[in-house]
Amino acid sequence: MQMISSYGYSNNNMDPKSKKILRYVIIGIVAVLIISAVLIGAIYYLNSVQEKSLKLYVDGKKVSFNESMFIIRDNKVYVAIKDIAKSLGYDSHNGEYKISSEDQTKCYVENANETASFFIGSNKISKVVPNSSNEYSDFIIPEPVFSENNKLYVIDEGIERGLNCKLNYITNTNTIQIQTLPNLVSTLTPYIEKIGYKGLSEEFENQKGILDNMYVVINNNDKYGVIDNNGKEIIGCKYDKLLFNENAREFFVTNTYSKVGIVLANGTNKIDIKYDEITNIDKDLYLVKMDNKYGVIDKNGILKVNNSYENIKILDKELGLFIVKYNGKYGVVNDSDTRIIYWEYDEIGIDNTLFKSDNIENKYLLLDNLIPVRKDKRWGLFNVKGEEVIPCEYDGLGCIPTNIKDRVVNNSIIIKDIKGIIVSKDKKYGIIKENGEIILECVLNAVYSTTNAGNVTYHLNYDYNGRSYDYELLWYLEQTGKYTPATKNNENNSNITQNTNVVQNTQVNSITNTVNNSISIN
Repeated sequence: MQMISSYGYSNNNMDPKSKKILRYVIIGIVAVLIISAVLIGAIYYLNSVQEKSLKLYVDGKKVSFNESMFIIRDNKVYVAIKDIAKSLGYDSHNGEYKISSEDQTKCYVENANETASFFIGSNKISKVVPNSSNEYSDFIIPEPVFSENNKLYVIDEGIERGLNCKLNYITNTNTIQIQTLPNLVSTLTPYIEKIGYKGLSEEFENQKGILDNMYVVINNNDKYGVIDNNGKEIIGCKYDKLLFNENAREFFVTNTYSKVGIVLANGTNKIDIKYDEITNIDKDLYLVKMDNKYGVIDKNGILKVNNSYENIKILDKELGLFIVKYNGKYGVVNDSDTRIIYWEYDEIGIDNTLFKSDNIENKYLLLDNLIPVRKDKRWGLFNVKGEEVIPCEYDGLGCIPTNIKDRVVNNSIIIKDIKGIIVSKDKKYGIIKENGEIILECVLNAVYSTTNAGNVTYHLNYDYNGRSYDYELLWYLEQTGKYTPATKNNENNSNITQNTNVVQNTQVNSITNTVNNSISIN
């Protein structure tokens, strides 16, 4: 029986050339089918991989990102702080706000409304209004900031609190969704208007309440109140002013008589509405003004510092110390209103922005123990117990060198290694220890530091016999018996800093003996 092919003719009748063409056609069809199957599999695989890969949406828009921006462990999201900042409307920097440095153990983010500082190994975020005299507000997050991939990471709650946003991780689609505060405001506004309010408060501090599901609203009579995310009234719309205190999750309210009090997030009174002003200076402490006098109350309204001062600033939260102004002069009291330093000084504290390399976080407290004071244009120091360490007899504290021309130098006021303070008198500089012991009298041209590869080295500079000499400070103090390092440096580190006026090593002994007399080392 003769077989008929699908082409309508017998294979047996095909000539060799046709058979060859047919074979190529069949091979081509099979190849196409194989390639198609491979392509379909590849597309399916790529779609599967894409479906499983992490995706980021900010305010509803898909955002491309570096894979190291996020670390996900045990369904917890950790975010590279500086990487995410720009996508959320913030600038980011190494170091700490107002303390310029490239310290990579710290970073901060900032926009026009707020800055937030993060510290490696710390659960604390410090926030403040840019370029203001406001005190920092500290927020505690569940886990500390850590370093990985040469970046600082924080748990998602830290991003929410520090950069004022809402972050949601959807595990089944491996998607991170972030809503910024401006987007939340614009999304909620139509809903707020629909349920009968004039709108949301335009105050930035009040808008932050949205992140805690508390909406500060205005009614048609321009009175302020608070509702929750279900539209339920928490605080009635009856106040002339209302301000959300993010730190304590509470509200400062002002009535028609311009008196201020505090209402909790559940709508109950915390502090009676009777003060002229209330400012949160710590989570549990408030600066209050009544009859043009300031005092301090605690969270229960109990007076801690009497309402008798012209002004009050917090000196140190942990120590419970306050700077008070009385009859135009400054002093210090503690949180029991006990006087620590009499109010007889013209100024307390230094300008720490002049000494950026010293990383002074609290301008009112040096070396965690010393309080700088100025009286009649002279400076001195008290310790935190109120004991005078250095009398007010110096022209200034710290050194801003102007005579060092051949290198980049840092202004300095403290020397942590020896717990020393740099003082000046008659345009000369000296060093005094925190216990009042004089290390070097005020006969130096300058005491300053240099920075190399992140390492800070202190120097002293002085004139003798018409020449200028420059030493590494700690080396010099070690040679003269005034300093012993915890781990003694090897001999190669004990060199004199070379300058245009070079001091040769062979001169050290003779010069040191001479300098001992000229500098009056005790």
